[in-house]
Amino acid sequence: MDLLLGGTLTTASTLSAIVYYLGHNPKVQKRMVQELDDVLGSDRDSNITIDQVTKLEYTDAIFKEASRLFPTIPVNIRTNAEPNEIAGYKFPAKTQFLIDVERIHRSPEYWTDPDTFNPDRWLNKSDTKMYSSYYQFGGGARECPGKKMALAEVKTLIALLYRNYDIELVDKVSPFNYKYDLIKMVQGLEIKIKPRN
Repeated sequence: MDLLLGGTLTTASTLSAIVYYLGHNPKVQKRMVQELDDVLGSDRDSNITIDQVTKLEYTDAIFKEASRLFPTIPVNIRTNAEPNEIAGYKFPAKTQFLIDVERIHRSPEYWTDPDTFNPDRWLNKSDTKMYSSYYQFGGGARECPGKKMALAEVKTLIALLYRNYDIELVDKVSPFNYKYDLIKMVQGLEIKIKPRN
């Protein structure tokens, strides 16, 4: 049940964050829509294949950048199996550590202009420092088992929405509202949708 609930809520909130960031960055949205048209073709009624989804590199960069700025699970918990010493501090086995994903995702130590929405940063695949500092899905042996499905699902939903509709924010001035229990959930995001010509 946790896997299903976590996957559903995090996907919905990530999709809302993407709509928010695209609404504030019309040039990025236009470029993404062009990629969708190029990869998916002109028949808007055709099914979207997994092969097409994997070719949506700029859309993938938008997903990563939105989830970097708005991690739906901003804290990861890890437990050490063996005693450890870190920076002179000793930790017995079974100590729980909280990893502040949100702070890492906005740290200037790892990111250039960390508070700026810039999907282009993800197109440089050789920046290993940046890639190793991205924890949207956790990492290592405890990485989210639904990672590949979540990526495919969100990219497919974005493709379905933006290839068929023009989407814009009703209010481009108000701050980004969300609530945070265990998962950060976007709140009160109002949009206008009209069919694309």
